[in-house]
Amino acid sequence: DRVVVRNHRFELILADLKKGTAKTIDRSDYAPVTGAVWSPDGKWLAYSVAPTSRSRIIRLYHVGTGKKHDVTRPEFNDVAPSWDPDGKYLYFLSNRVYNPVYDALHFDLGFPQAMQLMVVPLRKDVPSPFVPRLEEEVPPPTGKEKKKKEKAPSLQIDVASLPERVLSFPKAAGRYGRIVGIKGKILYSQYNVKGSLATHGTTPQASGGTLYVYDLATMKEDNLVSGVDSFSVSRDRTTLLYRAGKRLRVIKAGDKPSDAKSSGLVKDG
Repeated sequence: DRVVVRNHRFELILADLKKGTAKTIDRSDYAPVTGAVWSPDGKWLAYSVAPTSRSRIIRLYHVGTGKKHDVTRPEFNDVAPSWDPDGKYLYFLSNRVYNPVYDALHFDLGFPQAMQLMVVPLRKDVPSPFVPRLEEEVPPPTGKEKKKKEKAPSLQIDVASLPERVLSFPKAAGRYGRIVGIKGKILYSQYNVKGSLATHGTTPQASGGTLYVYDLATMKEDNLVSGVDSFSVSRDRTTLLYRAGKRLRVIKAGDKPSDAKSSGLVKDG
């Protein structure tokens, strides 16, 4: 019953469909607000906003209280937030690795691979997803247990020390397109550096990439699909749609595709 909208005045607007009202909840003097996404319980918004002309930060907005909380500091270019479905983590992308590359023809330096995958534990008691943990022993079932109805997790966030809990993935910086949290796993796409000739005005860096999955339980990365241009995940985080050139394909989110358990749709011939 709520919708969030951004406009050309660099404003972020929250509309209440039941009450028929709308209010500006945030704005920037420098650039559009991007990447607004709802939390699993629908009580929080995460988005990227530019507090200065040279930086972007990830910010949270609580719908009930109207309070805003900065997840990162205005030091880098932080974009594309995504919630963990279990409410433990917030993921995002950040241009923050300054490893310059010399140009081959001119005396110049550039940063073609400056982006890093990032994660923030939302509570102080949530450990890093990259540190091995001992498994707890679970008593064997006795057959007398009563089944309880599963309820949607109530999202709790320790907002006081969010910037101090920001972590980078154990993966080298590069060109990343998107990061999305699904049940027990993380999906992200990575692209190689490409030239700009014969692209006909398109962006060569966002084509022919690789879609990876990181398993939070095993702490291992796996290559799901190659040749990916972009991908999207369904609302319940169980189905994944990716585009490769002029072809679309639907697979189970987090699983390697195969002809037996995936479907394809040809677009534009």
